[in-house]
Amino acid sequence: MKKSSAQRHTTGSWERAGETASEASSPKGETSGSERVKDTEAHRGLKVYRRASTSTASPKMESPAVRIYAHPAIHWHTPNIVGTICDPASLRTASRRDNGCDILEIRADLFYPPTLAETLKKLPQPKILTVRAASEGGAKTLTPATRTSRYIHLITEASAIDIEIAHIRAMRLALDATRKFNVPFIASMHDFHGVPSRRAIARAVTRARDAGAACIKVAALTETSRDLAKLIDCLDLLEGTPFALMGMGRYALVSRVLFMNCGSCLNYAALATPTAPNQPTVKQLKCGQELLAPAKR
Repeated sequence: MKKSSAQRHTTGSWERAGETASEASSPKGETSGSERVKDTEAHRGLKVYRRASTSTASPKMESPAVRIYAHPAIHWHTPNIVGTICDPASLRTASRRDNGCDILEIRADLFYPPTLAETLKKLPQPKILTVRAASEGGAKTLTPATRTSRYIHLITEASAIDIEIAHIRAMRLALDATRKFNVPFIASMHDFHGVPSRRAIARAVTRARDAGAACIKVAALTETSRDLAKLIDCLDLLEGTPFALMGMGRYALVSRVLFMNCGSCLNYAALATPTAPNQPTVKQLKCGQELLAPAKR
């Protein structure tokens, strides 16, 4: 069948894949065939875009059209408070005009009602879409195929999506969709056991930059002052790229207020139910921000 110019590209071609997310989202070895068959959510007939491995297009052909959606923009060079929606209670709080947030995060791995897409349209703030992997604090029942289908289903309501650095390859179809719909992505790294070594964080940051991330997020468990010091020592690794740096656990609030005033652009807080160990509330984070904000002259 003859392809239109909007389906061709000089280094490959975008093809409308007649397969579901479960048939293409996971590399070999990550999701078994039986898991894909059982994954009813990914077999809704959802069409996804994929990069074809070969091209017959002429170098003079046009690039594929990019769909532009009028979402509120995220200000990557401003310290933003991000309120997390993870259940009905947090959604009710987010729906209030005075919710105290600059950005809302939708944890679609934890909260995914049938009317979620329509509900998100009514929320005026920029929205980050997250379908977290189980290995980094997400719902333990979701396969890579299911996660991919949720990203693609809601991507037109998102100002950005969050994908773990360790799962960039597994989520390649979701990343393809960010390019197709012109939605930036946040590359994240979470450690619920402690602070990774400086070398491990440096490797993750390099991989995130190579993947084209708009922002790099690092969250680690900080139960001691030494943990907090290790996280502070990694600030220079994130220079030159918008970043979000935060601790969890005992020093969660202290670290978030500190890093917010050191340039962290995404600072997460609970609207109702916490989604990380000792996650502060929006009110606590806002008070801390005002307390440590540079005095106006």
